[in-house]
Amino acid sequence: MRKTVLALLTGVLLLSAVEWDIEQVTTGDQYWNDWPVIALDYQGNTGTAYYQYGETEDSLMYASNATGSWVIEGISHLYGWYSLDYDSEGNAYIVFSNNDVDRDFPMDIYLATDTSGIFEMSILVEDTGDLDVPVIKLDDEDNIHFIYVHWGEQWNELFYGWIDEEGTHTELVTDSFGDAYSADFTFDLNNSPHVFYDGPGGLWHAYQSSLLANPDWALENIFESSGDYVSAATDSEGYFHLACNPGESLVSYLTNEGGAWQYEIVSDTTKEDLWPIYSSIALDPKGSPHIAWVVVDEGAEPMTCEIYLGSKTTGAWNREQVTSTGDQEKTPDDNHFLAIDPDGYGHIIYVDCVYGEEDDTGHVYHAKSTEPLTGSGIAERPAASNPFNLEVHGSSVHFSLPEQGSISVNLYDACGRRVQCLASGAFTAGEHAVPINSTGLAAGVYFIHAEIAERSANAKFVLTR
Repeated sequence: MRKTVLALLTGVLLLSAVEWDIEQVTTGDQYWNDWPVIALDYQGNTGTAYYQYGETEDSLMYASNATGSWVIEGISHLYGWYSLDYDSEGNAYIVFSNNDVDRDFPMDIYLATDTSGIFEMSILVEDTGDLDVPVIKLDDEDNIHFIYVHWGEQWNELFYGWIDEEGTHTELVTDSFGDAYSADFTFDLNNSPHVFYDGPGGLWHAYQSSLLANPDWALENIFESSGDYVSAATDSEGYFHLACNPGESLVSYLTNEGGAWQYEIVSDTTKEDLWPIYSSIALDPKGSPHIAWVVVDEGAEPMTCEIYLGSKTTGAWNREQVTSTGDQEKTPDDNHFLAIDPDGYGHIIYVDCVYGEEDDTGHVYHAKSTEPLTGSGIAERPAASNPFNLEVHGSSVHFSLPEQGSISVNLYDACGRRVQCLASGAFTAGEHAVPINSTGLAAGVYFIHAEIAERSANAKFVLTR
């Protein structure tokens, strides 16, 4: 496993906090709402899927503010896990499961979409056992991809699926999935899926890249600790960014930016009875990561649950408290409740639960930052350091050294695997060029990482055929 520990943030570093406008999405005390997920359409409008417990019947619901006000629709009376995404035209896609064994429905994976103007439901995966925890994402060509779990008595299987003109296809990713609801996926720049999940020995990365000759899923243990509530995103350079809760007091961030996997602690909550749950990651338009999580204070009277946001737009993680409503308990989705629109504004969806002497209520709320998360209040992300003037010209890597030193230059694929050592050893001061041997390399995006002493630099190499 390649892992570089970058930084440790202990205690609380609060920002001059960005303000958040919070609006109530659902109304009516006859319903209890729970577990909302978030997605933004191509115009930055907010959509959410959530579960509604009614007096006579429970329902999977969908709400959107694309018209300027919140419009709410019922999707299905099935009970299970669900996920939401949009295509490039603003059509919603909701994948969900039915894990209520008391209802007369098979335990399949279902898809609902409003491409016809109303939501229509179909079966994605036929009943083959206890299917659950589906996640759906559309790539930049509007192709549908999804993952789901087949629960077993002694083991669990994680599957990946996709839809093309021939129909729906599924294949096994791993038969060693953990027992937590901890799996997510994202795409590389070639629209190949990369799945991240909690498994034996920590957090795992599974990929089936077009850069690999082997069509089977490759598995890589990237973090030797629990990967609970893993959430994944890809930046415009093709690097992966992850959030997870690896322990009772930690919120963590991992990235393969620069080639090797790197690990940082976003929040280390050491106070007794104070612990974080859930984590959701989103990247702003400049590629800086932002992570939201819930902090539970069991020592408070009554117990409190508030949402926090960590932002890395400078060299260190800053964090702010988004909500502060005392004894109202916040319950978002496990790992998809934060999104950032194309203008940089943050969006968080959650349920605020109020426990009364006679009646309890739980309503869906939408929080939007009053300013872009890359603007004033959070410093902008600094430009990447390039101390060697590392550049790619044609099929050669060029760099300059101010003085003689030992340098290593390596080529990585989009998955973060080192595929070639370009240079290693002592070089004199001055300008240098080393060739990239593209024999046997598939077309795609690669990354070059150079190191000398404690300094490093990165460059991108695009190979076309």
